[in-house]
Amino acid sequence: MSLVECPYVEGAKYVLEFKSRTDFDEPFKPSSKLQITVLKTFHPFTISPVFKVRLDRSDPETIIPEGSIIILKLFDSRFATDLRQWHAVPDLTLALATEYPEFLQRESKMFEEWDAKRIQLRGEDRELAPLEKEAHLDTLLRSYYQCEIRVYEKLIELQGRGIPMFFGQTRFVIDSFSHSSLEATVPGILLEYIEGQSLQELPLQLFHESIATSALEIVSTLSDKEILNQDVRLDNFIVPTSRIDRPVVMIDFAQCIFRGEEMSDEEWYDRKAITDEEGAVGSTLRTKVGWEYRPSRRYIIRGE
Repeated sequence: MSLVECPYVEGAKYVLEFKSRTDFDEPFKPSSKLQITVLKTFHPFTISPVFKVRLDRSDPETIIPEGSIIILKLFDSRFATDLRQWHAVPDLTLALATEYPEFLQRESKMFEEWDAKRIQLRGEDRELAPLEKEAHLDTLLRSYYQCEIRVYEKLIELQGRGIPMFFGQTRFVIDSFSHSSLEATVPGILLEYIEGQSLQELPLQLFHESIATSALEIVSTLSDKEILNQDVRLDNFIVPTSRIDRPVVMIDFAQCIFRGEEMSDEEWYDRKAITDEEGAVGSTLRTKVGWEYRPSRRYIIRGE
C-alpha cells in the first residue's frame, strides 16, 4: 500500500503566493510571490508542519526583506502526525488521496458538520468512512488556520513583543518541477523567527522570575481580548537568546476560542476557570523550577 510522500524536507525550495493581510477570501487573492529555502524542519510534525526558512527572492512590494530568516507554518492535515493518531486516522494512501478531490466536490461541508456526524456515528458505535475522516481533519486544520490568523489580528499590539510578528498568508505555486505531493490549496502563514529555546527545555540556571511574570502577562492580555487558549503549556513559550525587552514569547494560537456575543459572563468565567491558562504556566513552573506562583484568581469557579 503506497503512502503519500511528504514534500516538506530541509533544503527544499518553494515559490509561495503571499498576502500580507489577515482577512480571508476565497479564492485566495495574493499580493506578491516569494521564493524560499527550507533551512530546518521542526519534527515531528504534530498538528502543523513548521519550518525555518530563508526568503531568497520576493516582489518589490513585499514587506519582508530578502535574506530574512522566518517561520513558515502550514495547515496540512495529511502530515499532522499527532492529530491523525489522536483521531485514529491512518497515514494517507495514494489511492485515497486520488479520490479525495472528487469526494470534496460531492461532499462540501464545514468542520462543524463533519464533527457533528462523527459524534452521531460514535453514539451508534460506528465511525466516519475513510474519505470522511480525511475531510473531517482537513476542515479542522483549516479552522485552526483561520483561528490563528484571527488571534494575530486581535493581538496586533502584542506582535513583535509578547508574540511573533505576523507577516501574512501563503499558498504554494505549483509548476512542472514541484514535488508530486505539493498542493496549491494548503494554507500557510509566515511569522517572525525567534532564536531561543522553549520554556519547557530552559535549564534551571537560566530561569529568571521576569520570564514567568512576562508569560503570565501575555496570558492575561489574551483574556483582556476575550480569547481562551486551550493549548497553554511551557512548550509554547520561547525564551529568546537575546532577552532585551523581551523575556519570553508565546506561540501557537490555533486552538483558541473567542467569546461570542451570546455567551454570558457566568459561562465565560466558568470556561476560563476550568481551562486555567494562568495555572498552566504558573503551577507548572512552581513544580519545575520552584517559582513562587501566586494565582490572580481572576476567574474563579463558582462555589469556591
